[in-house]
Parts: sequence; C-alpha cells; structure tokens
Amino acid sequence: MVPVQVVEEPHGRLPSYMLAEGLEPTANLVLQGIFWLTLTISVVVLADLIMRGRFRNISLTLARMLAAFGPLLGVYGAAKILMNVSLDLNRTYIDPGTVGQSALLVAVGALCGCIGVVLAAVLMIVPVRRRGLP
Repeated sequence: MVPVQVVEEPHGRLPSYMLAEGLEPTANLVLQGIFWLTLTISVVVLADLIMRGRFRNISLTLARMLAAFGPLLGVYGAAKILMNVSLDLNRTYIDPGTVGQSALLVAVGALCGCIGVVLAAVLMIVPVRRRGLP
C-alpha cells in the first residue's frame, strides 16, 4: 500500500479522494463495485418507475439486495484493509491513513445501503399501472 502524502491540509484531515487514491487493489475493487452496483440498480429502478411497473419484482428485489449488500461490502473492504495491516508483524502501530481508508469504505457502503432502502421504499409507494387501464 502506498502511503498517502498530506501537504497543507487544514486541521490534518484527509479528503476522501486522497483516501480512495491510496486504497490497495482489493479495496479499490470493492469501492468501485459498490459504486457501479448502486448506479446500475438506480438506473433499473428509474426505468421501472418511468415504465410504471413493467418489471417491479426484479427492481424491488435489486433495491433490497443493494440495501443488504452495500453495507456488507463496505465492512468487508474495511476489514480486509485492517487485517492486512494488523497481520504484518513488522509494524508496531496502525497508520491513521489506514483507519481512514477503512472508515471511507464503511461510510460508502452505508450510504449505498441507504440508497437501496430509499429505492425500495419508493418502489413500494408508487403504484403499478394495471394492464388495460390508462
């Protein structure tokens, strides 16, 4: 893992884009996977809302899956980062940047899970157009 360099940051905080740039390949894959999964499911739900319920069962199942898998993928990525660091016997401390990267993955996973809950709620509220009715 490449150490993240902080130059003239206020209050010693790292912005999220710097934390994301320093992710190891597995964690980066998890982060991109969460993002693309959320984007794809959001497009499917939007298409279902525009078409007024043509494939409501599929889109509702995908939205619920996002609500469940988003936080799980975030916690998995964070645990993988922390376990890689903690199992390295040459280290005597855990770098704060590592903790920040783990917190970033958990936060992104929780955000995507919340988006999944909102999409599922919208799909349950909006009525389905019945066949033969205008």
